[in-house]
Amino acid sequence: MKKAKVLMGAVCVFVAMTSSVFSATLTDSMRYGVGGVVIHGVGGLVLDVATSLQAGVFTRSYDVSIFGSYISNDLANKSDLTAFGISGSLKTALDQSSSLTYGAFYKMTSGKFGGMDIDSSYTAGITVGIQKELANNVLLDAKLVPVSVESIKFKIAGATAVNTTTVFGQYLLGVTYLF
Repeated sequence: MKKAKVLMGAVCVFVAMTSSVFSATLTDSMRYGVGGVVIHGVGGLVLDVATSLQAGVFTRSYDVSIFGSYISNDLANKSDLTAFGISGSLKTALDQSSSLTYGAFYKMTSGKFGGMDIDSSYTAGITVGIQKELANNVLLDAKLVPVSVESIKFKIAGATAVNTTTVFGQYLLGVTYLF
């Protein structure tokens, strides 16, 4: 049986953060959640669509989560990528169930891209968006990535890192279940 073009195989393990870490500045009660994010856009390693699993801590003032994804295809470019990262957002309430979010993320990627082994790769960027609480335990996120920086180096003799800056090159849509 052929591999699916996009597989979600990431297992996210989250080490719970205690509320005392943020108690000096944020007094919201913490809720933990798991969810999925679909990333659309351009860039060196975003192949039109990538899907991630995430786990994290969510409050009315901030979100902190880790995420992971696995992308594989049998197309001509023979990509087989695994990515893990961390993201965080601060929130400003717009109404009782909606918030404006602004934050950052950092992602590390390994595997094969275009049939070549990746020696090292990272992506860092900032996000702005809207988060809507659909129910007491379901959050919907829509975010833009105004700017991101990506660096990739392949395992080829004499290869140097290729650095790319992308402006408004990605958007993210996600659903998170809180418990």
